[in-house]
Amino acid sequence: MNLPNLLQINRELLYNHHRLSHQQIDDFLGEKSSNLLLPEKMELMEQVREFLLITDILTTGQISFIPLKGPLLSLRIYGDAACRRSKDFDLLIEFNSLEKAIVLLKDLGFKPQFYEWPTDNNLQQFKQKLRNQFHLVHPQKKLYIELHWKLFHFLPVKPAIMETLVHANLMEVEFAGRKFNVLNAEMDLLYLLIHGSLHTWRRLKWLVDVHEIAKWKLYNEEKFVALVQLVSAKKLVAVCNGLLHVIYPANNTLPNIGKANSFMVSHCFKRIKKDSEAEYDSLWEAVSYFAFVMKAFPGIKFKIYTLQYLFNSTLDAGDKKRSVLSMCWSILNPKKFIKTRYHVE
Repeated sequence: MNLPNLLQINRELLYNHHRLSHQQIDDFLGEKSSNLLLPEKMELMEQVREFLLITDILTTGQISFIPLKGPLLSLRIYGDAACRRSKDFDLLIEFNSLEKAIVLLKDLGFKPQFYEWPTDNNLQQFKQKLRNQFHLVHPQKKLYIELHWKLFHFLPVKPAIMETLVHANLMEVEFAGRKFNVLNAEMDLLYLLIHGSLHTWRRLKWLVDVHEIAKWKLYNEEKFVALVQLVSAKKLVAVCNGLLHVIYPANNTLPNIGKANSFMVSHCFKRIKKDSEAEYDSLWEAVSYFAFVMKAFPGIKFKIYTLQYLFNSTLDAGDKKRSVLSMCWSILNPKKFIKTRYHVE
């Protein structure tokens, strides 16, 4: 593929930063790398085995869950559960099941990645409101799990409304002799769209997935547009299309339902071509990222909630007093606050 000069892409960058599999990279670049495919395929099949082990334990423990992305998304888009690479396993569960799920996963050797889940009920409720997931890691296997009780940190609809939308848009998938409830094609596409957008599309793997869905018409356009309108995500569709038009000139895009914001498209391209794992690496990039998120959805309530989230770190989300102090500090000295909190210069 002959990409514009603004995207200087090679196999190493696509694999290490953008996290595409060699099979996907072959399709993307129009190349063949058969010597790399077999070792990777074996590694990805091992990931699928671990996914089945983890989900079997949760099913046995009578914990309902909805897998997000991962092997089942790979299966549905590419017809192969071991085609798409995943750094972690994302599972959407009921908040009331979170503690039990953590105990079961600890029995498998997983440990909290950042902090222990609090036992204090007030702190749990505080986290439930401000955050949307809890991270675990298996130190020996280098496996990561994200237990979600909400799909996103940022959304302009109430969590209860989003929960209703999720449960109204589920389907059953059979895989490896098991049955899984997953998001249907339209809700899955909406999830990918918002997830990629809130990460400023800095990894091409998300755009590659969306392009495949659009190219092969793996969803119902009318149903998808209805969901987009319900959550006021038209601007994000337009930004995604703006990126797809450049990366895939053949015009396999999502429905045209809005005009792309030039700042948002430009910001995404800057992040795509920058080999960095972080959302931002400098004070200016942090400010630009905050501006991007604030523009993602309309409405003053969304912007207030977003500010509340951005000015509280993961650790602060377990400490109400510290969170209030953080807000005060950010107002009195915003530049120093951003530099210190987000480790930028």
